[in-house]
Amino acid sequence: MIVLIDGIRYQLTTPKSEAVLENAIQSNCEHIFGPDSFYFDIKKKIKSKAGVASIPDGYVIFFTPKPRWAIIEVELASHPVYDHVIPQLSKFNKGIEDSSTRKKLVEILYGVFDDDEVLKARLKQKIKTGEVYKFISDLVSEQPLIVVAIDQRTEELDEAIDDIKGEVKVVEFKTFRREGISDDVNAYMFEPLKTKPGNGSDHKPDGHSEFWEPIRKEGLFKGKPVPIKDEGWIGKGIKGINIILRLRNHKCSILLSLRGPDRTDRRNKVAKLFPKTKYEYEVRESPKFATIEFPVLDKGKKDREYWPEIREKLTSTGAKIYNKILESDV
Repeated sequence: MIVLIDGIRYQLTTPKSEAVLENAIQSNCEHIFGPDSFYFDIKKKIKSKAGVASIPDGYVIFFTPKPRWAIIEVELASHPVYDHVIPQLSKFNKGIEDSSTRKKLVEILYGVFDDDEVLKARLKQKIKTGEVYKFISDLVSEQPLIVVAIDQRTEELDEAIDDIKGEVKVVEFKTFRREGISDDVNAYMFEPLKTKPGNGSDHKPDGHSEFWEPIRKEGLFKGKPVPIKDEGWIGKGIKGINIILRLRNHKCSILLSLRGPDRTDRRNKVAKLFPKTKYEYEVRESPKFATIEFPVLDKGKKDREYWPEIREKLTSTGAKIYNKILESDV
């Protein structure tokens, strides 16, 4: 892709590293989040109650359309979504559920302002009060926005973040390098962040999923109603294997998920039950899981007119896989 600016050509390029992309985003923070935003390049661990740690790339306080705070995760599109990006976002959510973690974040963010009188004066002018600590404490008590800043947005990323709790926004940040010179002279293309008014709580409505209702009433996958916020999947366990019926916007699949120190060996044994000559699937690895995913249909929850077909295909395919495992010695 070429961008022409005043007759000068700029060529689309991939950032050399996450750090390069992160620096560009930080430098353009006011254009992404608004002119009154504050970017914090703070690499501090946030831990869940169970001690699971993660390190966000940064934090932002912004004021459009109302005061919000955001956790920033900078990624390159070349990184595997399910093995790298999604586990990070899940850890962020678990970490901020811990009140002690939020308290530490308040102290860290307040310390940044307390050490910089100019920065503190800017914030005081914006919030129309001198109670900086109270403002930060009240803000961090609300659910944050999670922002994934990435050099190229993909359908896989959009589908994957649909299962992440809370409000997640993707900022596609493209870099164009000026041609014909040795120095790095760049132009950037992105859409300024737009968020919904509100208090920053989980953006998904209360209630139960209409899609899963018939499936949960009877049959192999019978169970409790599925909350709307969790409607991306339902699961059933067998022999230490979690069989997950996955529902995306325009896609559905069956995922077999195994965990534990021997997860890869066990996954490989399971895979032998499904020869590639008869079954289509992909195997994946992550730090905690070994998985097999069987595509079912290129239709999903936004294809409402196909819901009966999707339900039938998901449950029948899931049942066949379940029975195959049940009858085996894995």
